[in-house]
Amino acid sequence: IKQGNRNALLFTDPTVDGLKTGHTDAAGYCLTASSKRGSMRLISVVMGTNSMQARADQTRALFSWGFANFETAQIRPKGQELAKPIVWFGKAQNVAVGLANDLNVTLAKGQKDKLQISLQLAPSLNAPLTQGQEVGKLVATLDGKTVAEQALVTLQPVEEANFFVKIWHGIKRFFANLF
Repeated sequence: IKQGNRNALLFTDPTVDGLKTGHTDAAGYCLTASSKRGSMRLISVVMGTNSMQARADQTRALFSWGFANFETAQIRPKGQELAKPIVWFGKAQNVAVGLANDLNVTLAKGQKDKLQISLQLAPSLNAPLTQGQEVGKLVATLDGKTVAEQALVTLQPVEEANFFVKIWHGIKRFFANLF
C-alpha cells in the first residue's frame, strides 16, 4: 500500500519508520522521526524550521550524527548466570541469578569498555524461591553515573528444605552472624 505522507524521509531512507509531522505559525515546521539500524533505534525531534525540506534535512543530519557516534551494545544476555549466592533453608545451597531480559545500552562509541558493572544482591536469600523471583539488581555505571539498571532474578526455583536441614541452617546462620 502506498500512501502519501508529509514525512519525506519515509520515502528516501528505508531505516526511517515514523512518526509525526506538524506545522504551526508559532512552532514552525516540526518532525518527530524514528530510525532503526541494526539493534539501535534513534528518535529525533526537530522543531522551529522554516520548511518541510529543512525539517527533513535536519532530521537526516541528526540521524547521521547519532548513528556515526553512538552504538547499542549488549551488556549482558538474559539467562546468563551472573552470581550464585547462598540460599538459607533450601534444598539447594546456592541459586544462579541473572537477568530476565537482555541488557542493552546505547553509548558513545568506544565507551563500552569503560562501563562498570555491579551486582547488588539482597543481604540474605531464604527458601523457598521461585524461578524469576527478584533478588537484587545489576547496575551499570559510566564515569560514576548510572546508565542502566535491571532486576536480578533467580534462574531456577529453590524448594524449602526439610525440618532438620532448616534447623542446621539456623545454627550455621546464627554462628555466621556472630562474626
